[in-house]
Amino acid sequence: MHGRAAAAALLLATAGSAAAHPHGRLGCQVQLGLEGGRLGWVTQRLTLDAASSAALAERLQIGAAEPVPQPVALFRDLVLGLFRHSGWMLDLRAEGAAEAVALDDSAAAWHRLDDGRLVLSLRLAPKAPVPAAAQWAIACRDPVWYWVAEYTAPDAVSASGATCTATLDGPRDAAAEAAALSAAARAAGAMGAEQVAASATSAAQLGAGRARLRC
Repeated sequence: MHGRAAAAALLLATAGSAAAHPHGRLGCQVQLGLEGGRLGWVTQRLTLDAASSAALAERLQIGAAEPVPQPVALFRDLVLGLFRHSGWMLDLRAEGAAEAVALDDSAAAWHRLDDGRLVLSLRLAPKAPVPAAAQWAIACRDPVWYWVAEYTAPDAVSASGATCTATLDGPRDAAAEAAALSAAARAAGAMGAEQVAASATSAAQLGAGRARLRC
């Protein structure tokens, strides 16, 4: 693993085990910017669970009187690169399309909620023009660090510039999902793949991992 990726992996490690997979739990939100029926931009919000937020805030010194900017910039650049090269946490495609939309980074920022959880917000744009579509298939997934990810309410998937209706798949069994991610991590040779962060199974059920948006 290259230096930047290794550093980010350490930053994303949850409290309890620095190499555990799945790392933790993420709440996902996505909005499509539709301009004349065509995809103009995408915003994605990822909300980390309480334990992961606390560990990451400490490593990045979020909330410190004099925060160190370098780790924050490193994390921001790494996350944007993951979206750019692997579609991390977002698989977006016109309904029935064989390939996901290739997205490029535009901006990333984060803030803390009143309960201490960290929210990472990203704005993305298609790398090339995307034909207009009446239906979109959307998935929140992590093929890199094996986080348990979910859409928790229909309004977690929305559109701007068009009248659309979201339908979520699910719910899913949290323990089964964590076990499947752990198996995938083992198959990929990830260290600590046999361990599962407690936050990944803190609820009996997870929300949806996939959604459809009809416009």
